[in-house]
Amino acid sequence: LPESKRGLPAPDVAFYKIFGLSSLFPKSKIFGKYHLGYLDKDQTHSVDILAGAFMLLRKETLDKTGLLDETFFMYGEDIDLSYRISKAGYKNYYFPDTRIIHYKGESTKKGSLNYVFVFYNAMIIFAKKHFTSNNAALFSFLINMAIYFRAAISIGIRFFKGLTHPFIDGAAAYGLLVWLTHWYEQNIKYSDSSASYPEAFYRIILPIYASLWVIGAFSTGSYKWKFQTGRLFRGVLIGTLMVSLLYAFLDESMRFSRAITLLGTLASFFSFYLTRWVWHFFKAGHPAMGSLKPKRIVIVGSEIETNRVSELLDKTGVSHQMVGKIFPGNEVPKSFLGSIRQLQEVISIHKVNEVIFCSKDMKSSDIFNQMLQIRKADVDFKIVPEKSVFIIGSNSKDAPGDYYTIDVKLALKQPEHQFNKRVLDVLVSVFLLASLPVSILLVEQKRNFVYNIFKVLAGKLTWVGYSSKHDDASLPNLRAGVLKPTDRYTGLELEMRAINRIDTAYARHYHFSKDLDLIFRSFAKLGDTGRSI
Repeated sequence: LPESKRGLPAPDVAFYKIFGLSSLFPKSKIFGKYHLGYLDKDQTHSVDILAGAFMLLRKETLDKTGLLDETFFMYGEDIDLSYRISKAGYKNYYFPDTRIIHYKGESTKKGSLNYVFVFYNAMIIFAKKHFTSNNAALFSFLINMAIYFRAAISIGIRFFKGLTHPFIDGAAAYGLLVWLTHWYEQNIKYSDSSASYPEAFYRIILPIYASLWVIGAFSTGSYKWKFQTGRLFRGVLIGTLMVSLLYAFLDESMRFSRAITLLGTLASFFSFYLTRWVWHFFKAGHPAMGSLKPKRIVIVGSEIETNRVSELLDKTGVSHQMVGKIFPGNEVPKSFLGSIRQLQEVISIHKVNEVIFCSKDMKSSDIFNQMLQIRKADVDFKIVPEKSVFIIGSNSKDAPGDYYTIDVKLALKQPEHQFNKRVLDVLVSVFLLASLPVSILLVEQKRNFVYNIFKVLAGKLTWVGYSSKHDDASLPNLRAGVLKPTDRYTGLELEMRAINRIDTAYARHYHFSKDLDLIFRSFAKLGDTGRSI
């Protein structure tokens, strides 16, 4: 990777990097100082800065220079350490004869606003720490310019990307509306006369109609990648409702035909569906809208491991076609397509686009060698660790890694269920507050009951939460609950494993009616303190 060796980010070097000159002239000794692109990446070099992802140094060096500076939140601490090592009289060497896999972008998505602010603010910290006041001031000025410059570009790109699909939808709907309106006025509305709709209707009213249908589609989430016909249909109906309301408020001179509204509804749905189909087909390469094209996969490993990984793939729910298995040794069993020496041939013949390596059966260096030998842009690589229930990999040196794992399909992770849970909390709280003279008589801890009502309304508590505290990121976060799923099992002594399984089942099969049922059953406990185990 270019950032494996870098020059010191002096003001001139930073300027070339910030404004893209280093990207335009990567091999230049003047403009390419940031990534030292003029140095042979296959040769050992003494350099200023090394990447923190892969460093090796003597303990005595670290004792002398000091540990990583915690002033840096993220990024910049490797630059600071490399610079302090050089100042202490040591040298940093870029060494190309060993390698690792670096899953880039896992902490901060490159190009995001968060990345821009975090990365460039780290440069300001470095400058203030090591440069003279004049140079640091100049550096900080350049960096702040860069922050606003890059932030503006990032916002602009995101904004225009977000508008692309709605604009295409609007243009397609408008074009179809114009054609249908011409057809309707010539063949039905004014077929026996020379009259026609005025130009203002085509230039003003029809574009507004098309825009309203686009807004309706946007309101129902129709611009999410996961396509749903029902979502698109509801969006078009909302657009039709807005068009109908507009029609009702239009001046009489502009109310030409309700039939255009009906035709426009059909035209919008058809054009929106067609644009999505075309977009999906060219991007995914197959007609099944809203689904990824199945990956053609081969697994490299022993009989036991390849069978285990094949079963794991089936459980993850990843859309895939199992092409076959490759044996890492020379004596190939009958159920395998070939040996590791024939991997490239198998990939070409069977049009494989993903290779999964079993790390139990192959050395890391051998896996890396295979990746480097194949070097095909359309082939992704994954590695499955021994005894794991996940498969990890990165499809590009510039893209974050992804992984396959068993899909628990937790209902409570869905935004609509989280929204329903919050609405239920508020409605129950309002009801309890309104009926307080009666409801307070039915609970055990009356004073705390009133506190709980206001805490739930404020969003500090939820009426039903987890039974225990969970550090597991696989479960969605919940506020502390007044009641718990384990309240259904009063009188039983539950082990922690059982409690965790109950919480997981609650998140997996969540429905607001289950919360309501538990609240009704455990009404007397609504004054509890809301603490988890």
